[in-house]
Amino acid sequence: MTSAEFMAVVRATSAVRIEPENAIVTKLSDPEGDIEVVIYSQYEDTPSVKGIPSDLIFRLRGISRDLDSGAKKLADRASTCAAIASFAANAAIDELQLELVFDCSRQSDRRPFMQNLLPLPGPPRSSRVLGTEAFVSVLGAVSSHPDAERMSRALAQYEIALRHAVPGHEIMALAHLWIVAETLTPIFREREIVRAGGRDALLQAWGIVIQKLDSSVRERCVLEGNHDLYSQARQASDGFEHGYLEISKIRALSSSRLGELWASIRRAILNALCQWPVVSAHGRPLKVPAGGQ
Repeated sequence: MTSAEFMAVVRATSAVRIEPENAIVTKLSDPEGDIEVVIYSQYEDTPSVKGIPSDLIFRLRGISRDLDSGAKKLADRASTCAAIASFAANAAIDELQLELVFDCSRQSDRRPFMQNLLPLPGPPRSSRVLGTEAFVSVLGAVSSHPDAERMSRALAQYEIALRHAVPGHEIMALAHLWIVAETLTPIFREREIVRAGGRDALLQAWGIVIQKLDSSVRERCVLEGNHDLYSQARQASDGFEHGYLEISKIRALSSSRLGELWASIRRAILNALCQWPVVSAHGRPLKVPAGGQ
């Protein structure tokens, strides 16, 4: 079957905002050919106010064998870009919605397409500006990482946690942040084994048995040796996952030190990426997440 070129438009309500005329333009590698990506914010005008930020738009163009596979591929790549944008700005992007995909091949005289009629954008929300430098820095660090697939999974979980960075959602925010910690553990474990000169040397230096290695890595490396934070976050996560704690107790555990957990997990991701990109809005460090609606 002859491949064709497809274009997709994917959108989401977002606390990440791209300034007008500053669209992010990049390419993602793909076995069938590079995928062109343009990310920009939609702005709306009212009779009294001009340029109100609305949805975040991802426009992608790439090669695939048919409409269905093209829609899946381009939507998946939009999700990858959304996770990177969300992390770089430390702000929530709601679940993406595929609005349109169509055959954009120059040689085509018939253009199959699929369109979803989405609701009109809702009222404006507070948002945080994302610049090209920050996005490209994180994208490059993830793409070149020795375990890029694992880093992508970690960022995807962080993105979901950001959607829950609102009062009343503390349990879900902590649950997904803990998944990030677990996802990052093998990266830090291998780094520490190399530094120690082998696994046995590391176990001896830390005075632990092999069964305690991963949990020790999470506490020492991912959560920066903060034993109280590690114990409390683990208790809340396990109690929620396995159902042995009352919800009120889980909520109390999740809420009391969630800010510390956010900061530690964000630093751990940057540490794992071995890069501290420019991730600030108007010069202010992005220590506090901007959550969903």
